[in-house]
Amino acid sequence: MKTSRYIFRTALLSLMLSLLPPGISHLPVQTIRTEAAVQTDNVTISQKKVTLIKGKSTTLKIKGTKQKVKWTSSKKSVATVSSKGKVTAKKKGTAVITAKVGNQKYTCKVTVQNPEPPAGSRQNPLYAYCKYTSRIYRQNQSLGRFMIQLLDYKDGKTAKDYILKNNNLGLNPVPQIGQRYVYVKFKITYLSGSSQVKASDVVNYSTFFYNADTKKKLRPVSWAFNCDDVTDMTNVLLTPGESFICSKAMLVRSDTFPATYCLQTGYDKVKQKPVYTWFTTKK
Repeated sequence: MKTSRYIFRTALLSLMLSLLPPGISHLPVQTIRTEAAVQTDNVTISQKKVTLIKGKSTTLKIKGTKQKVKWTSSKKSVATVSSKGKVTAKKKGTAVITAKVGNQKYTCKVTVQNPEPPAGSRQNPLYAYCKYTSRIYRQNQSLGRFMIQLLDYKDGKTAKDYILKNNNLGLNPVPQIGQRYVYVKFKITYLSGSSQVKASDVVNYSTFFYNADTKKKLRPVSWAFNCDDVTDMTNVLLTPGESFICSKAMLVRSDTFPATYCLQTGYDKVKQKPVYTWFTTKK
């Protein structure tokens, strides 16, 4: 309909010009477009913002037109786009995907994130206060299957006050400058196995406790004993089928807290290396 009106107006203007007297037929005339107009009022892009994990993809669509769409990416190193609007995340960052329809442009901001590390990895430790069931190893030897749960955790002044209120006849050391106590209480259930196992072999408190970001080992400078009515972990021997609540108090050099720790839950025979599952004491 619009095209017909343009043609009619052009023809009418031409006729009027032909009727003008000689010498004034070259008046300035506004050029009239005769090609079909591009309708853009109802044209939309399916998404204006999208977040993708590295390696994942999604497909954008232009709705409201059957005209050819040209797709481009502002940063191909972050996200690429195919001729059909398929966006693929390449690396962490942001990119703008543009769809061009005639003279009109439609954009979508793409944010690419790195995948979350596996649960229980060093970068993404598990919540220690939930029950955790696994086979536990000491180097390449399986000790059996256990259910382990952190019941309580204290550090700093809270741990110091708790430990020193019952100071074992004054034998537990008072923290010096640059030192602080870490207190943990676990429930350990020996689900299946063939021999007695030390609780300290299941939860190796002397070597498997780290600072908050898991990068630095907590080096005990001393220990505290008999600071509550729970059996000290050092003295616990577990028999298959038995469950024990035990605790340990360590005096360590100050670092970032709350602490993290790991359990050896496997052994890689190919690499000949222990496999660990990581936990955070953060509430």
